Amino acid sequence: MKIFCYLSVFAFCFFLSCATPAISQDLDLGEIDFPNSGAAAAQDAFIQGVLLLHSFEYWDARRAFQKAQDVDPDFALAYWGEAMTHNHPVWARENVSSGKAALAKLGGSSEARMAKAPTEREKDYLRTLDILFGEGDKVTRNLAYMEAMKALAEKYPDDHEAASFYSLSILGTAQGKRDFRIYMRAGAVAQKVFEKNPRHPGAAHYVIHSFDDPIHAPLGLPAAHVYADIAPDAPHALHMPSHIFMALGMWEESSKTNIASRAASLKKGDHGLHATWWLTYSHLQEGMYDAAMTLIEDVEARLKRSPSRHLRNHLAYMKAAYLVETRQWDAVSLPETINPSDYRLQGSSTVYFTNGLRAYHQDKLAALETAFANLKSLPTNTARYSDEEALEVMVKILEGLVAYQKGANRAALTSLEAAIKLQEAMSLEFGPPIPVKPVYEIYGEVLMAMNRPAAAQEAFRNALFREPGRALGLLGMARAAKAAGNEEVSEKAYQDLAEVWRAADENLPEAAELDTR
Repeated sequence: MKIFCYLSVFAFCFFLSCATPAISQDLDLGEIDFPNSGAAAAQDAFIQGVLLLHSFEYWDARRAFQKAQDVDPDFALAYWGEAMTHNHPVWARENVSSGKAALAKLGGSSEARMAKAPTEREKDYLRTLDILFGEGDKVTRNLAYMEAMKALAEKYPDDHEAASFYSLSILGTAQGKRDFRIYMRAGAVAQKVFEKNPRHPGAAHYVIHSFDDPIHAPLGLPAAHVYADIAPDAPHALHMPSHIFMALGMWEESSKTNIASRAASLKKGDHGLHATWWLTYSHLQEGMYDAAMTLIEDVEARLKRSPSRHLRNHLAYMKAAYLVETRQWDAVSLPETINPSDYRLQGSSTVYFTNGLRAYHQDKLAALETAFANLKSLPTNTARYSDEEALEVMVKILEGLVAYQKGANRAALTSLEAAIKLQEAMSLEFGPPIPVKPVYEIYGEVLMAMNRPAAAQEAFRNALFREPGRALGLLGMARAAKAAGNEEVSEKAYQDLAEVWRAADENLPEAAELDTR
């Protein structure tokens, strides 16, 4: 790994650069230039910590910063770095007390810490954390911290770290919701750094996070193509390109990057569940059902050995996706009733929703009504807002399917159209869809069952806009367009599906349909 770090002795905002760059031989994580006044012997650990911080490898970053502190106990920015590992802006998580504790090791007060920072620039970095871990609620502090990072980046226009962490601070003000104004601002800042240093892991990372929705994903494609190569020793960096690949329906690329991320996580002794879930979904889109089942069986075995809420939720997502994508409704089991405390709302709602879809496709009205009732009864008082929004969509979908099974076609369409309005009001997101079966896709399938292929074709067009390249969206479009007499549209959808299923299992039932179209 090449890391360009110029050691500095600062006085009155002036610093002297060291003659040669400090190079870490341990991990390949990218390249940055972060002048500081720390001891030469502490540089490798410090720079490695910053690089890990940019790739959200927070635990490893913390250990690196602590190693730098051991070498140079007066290294002010090493304490800044450790404190930064306790703030996870994109995930809307923070540990204020731990952040303050890390800073307190340098000095018990802001004044004491400033006295140990040899330069004005290092003092400025520390001051931003007085705001981030200061008084007020999270929203207020995040907004104030963003303004402080903006001022820092403007004061030091050649400091790529200030600009990169400013970009991340902008994303942190989204509070888990996708506001395009926020995301575009963050992306613009990160993109400038990426253009100046194409090996900067933070710049590539934050560009991807800013553009990982179906509309803006093309803007993130250059960063997605290189981020894994920039930081191949960071499992999260290996996973991140799939945020863009999945948004564009690039399933093979998504699978490859998650295979690499999962392997790297397992090598470190981590579960790698996030990459495993995304890999399962990508394989399902590719028609590689056997490979997806192998991943499910692996997580199921791990859950039996070591029960945990985290494993349980991921297994629920993976199993639900398998049932939906394969339409083999008895292939894997999901609990009929669950203890909501064992799952996040997203997990428990996914279980009941999928149970409802299974009952609908198996013409089991009583089971569908039970799943519908279970879904409506889920408590939401501790959930993320986006999970509550998704739950409302799922409730309306099952309401519509209950009505359809009872022969109330108009009521069914009304409920599904209400679900669509709720979905449209939600922001476009990244990754495997929640609900696990997109509402436009269900709407299109119901319209086809009602012998309304032209309307169904429009529904599948909307489905593919929100979920590009989804196999069942393409299959639905091909069938609806063919039934509506739009042979050209149908043929194009079948061709696209054939490309998606290029490496599909040989026994895929719909493969014959592609050959006989």
